[in-house]
Amino acid sequence: PEPTMLRDVRVHELGRGELDAAALGRLQRVVSRSAFVAIDTEMGGVSCHDTPRPSVMDSIDERFAQYRESARQFPLVQFGLSVFLWDADARVFRVETYQFPLFPVFHEKVFGHGSSSNAANGSAGAGASACPDRRFLVQAKCLQYIRAHGFDLNAWIDRGIGHLSHHEQQQEPCKSALERSARPEILRKFDPQQPALITDETQAFLDQLAAKLKQRLAAFDDAGREIVVGRGAGTMQDNGTRR
Repeated sequence: PEPTMLRDVRVHELGRGELDAAALGRLQRVVSRSAFVAIDTEMGGVSCHDTPRPSVMDSIDERFAQYRESARQFPLVQFGLSVFLWDADARVFRVETYQFPLFPVFHEKVFGHGSSSNAANGSAGAGASACPDRRFLVQAKCLQYIRAHGFDLNAWIDRGIGHLSHHEQQQEPCKSALERSARPEILRKFDPQQPALITDETQAFLDQLAAKLKQRLAAFDDAGREIVVGRGAGTMQDNGTRR
């Protein structure tokens, strides 16, 4: 029989607003169950120079050096991920495909006691931004190509996920921002001296949580009384054994 053509592939696009903790958790679970994954990238350019062009006579080291130079100069504008899961009953692979627009977002928010003007002027100090203001190259024909195939350049800027390279993660102030504990921020949100931080939604959650805790405590008290009353005959434990 003729092979079945894959005509309709659903692609989940996760941008800056969708890639939250829940989405990351689901991705982690899907990838952990996969038989294998495939990745694809869209770059802002292909070659830094018109010459030399890749040749079949290039060695592996020469070809790698050319691609490495280009990868350092051009931005990664989109990352694609296809996760293949084996369905043993149907004996087929089920595939889930995701794409992530990536953009080197610059935030005006600063860390420390300085002002945002320090970051805008590029000056170092306590007020430097934790997200570097990057400069990068783009290649006209590559942007035309991805735009002709449906890539939205406006959405790339508006929804692209910010990221840091390994080198940037080791530089200040990025390093300090990444190493800073989130615990003070968490404790501040639950500070009873700041009622403005407690909304109707969070208050309802806290009330529900308190009610559940009271139920659990009451259940423990009842269980303790049952143990005392039934001590002569023995009581059933959670694991099905008698005490």
